[in-house]
Amino acid sequence: MVGSAFQSSLRGTTVMVTRPIGQTSPLVQQLNDLGARPIVFPCIEVTAVDCTDALAVLPVELDHIDLFIFVSSNAVQFAFAHVPYLRQAITLNKPFAAIGQATAQALHAFGVTQVIAPDQGFDSESLLSLAAMNNLQHKNVLIVKGAGGRTKLSDTLRARGAAVHSIDVYQRQIPAKVDLGALQPAPDVILFSSSESVENMLKIIPTLQHSSVLHSQTITGHARIAAKVKSLGFEKLPIIAANPSDEAMLTALKEWENRTENHNEQQGRNGT
Repeated sequence: MVGSAFQSSLRGTTVMVTRPIGQTSPLVQQLNDLGARPIVFPCIEVTAVDCTDALAVLPVELDHIDLFIFVSSNAVQFAFAHVPYLRQAITLNKPFAAIGQATAQALHAFGVTQVIAPDQGFDSESLLSLAAMNNLQHKNVLIVKGAGGRTKLSDTLRARGAAVHSIDVYQRQIPAKVDLGALQPAPDVILFSSSESVENMLKIIPTLQHSSVLHSQTITGHARIAAKVKSLGFEKLPIIAANPSDEAMLTALKEWENRTENHNEQQGRNGT
């Protein structure tokens, strides 16, 4: 149940949600419950990639893959929805690893019982820090991911002696249709869960409207995203949430709102 103090402190605060199309509903509902006014403005569209050809040229058979690594919950959803090859891996009781707990939970939902994943953290570095990732010499590893992205995971595992393969099961792109009217007036806060969403937003919004959104407070799910925000000219220092999950982003939002209220009250007492 949402506390009444948070309801009153967030009431009327406009919050832009930039998550991909189809992944905004739970967060929007929670913002409504808190009394905020959510603006749904997806800056990324996630679509399936036909990986038939990529699978055909894999130099190793399914039976000989020693570890499957999924880099996101999107990778899990698209893989098991569109790639029978990967669904078969569950029946063979193959080892699975996930970049973080959200991805691990997505694997559990599809029937994977044992998943190697960091208890804390949600990036390549967190997974690579686990002992299990240091014992893959001469092992075949298949990374299931989206098109593009960082190469930290594959590069490091190869350096540790693993034979690393990868397939792309989804791609990220700028949404074909957006509602620019949703940005009138500009949001008080913008939530970013990826660097790509920051870049896409400024591509979607006409240049003449950049000044209004660049004045908004931003909350990001990672230090890398915060660095992207700063590099693209946002005026206010970004707030970095503990991770990109809805819970962590909302916690950061509530903490920001409380600090803002306290600051305004102090100014009022000082007569400024």
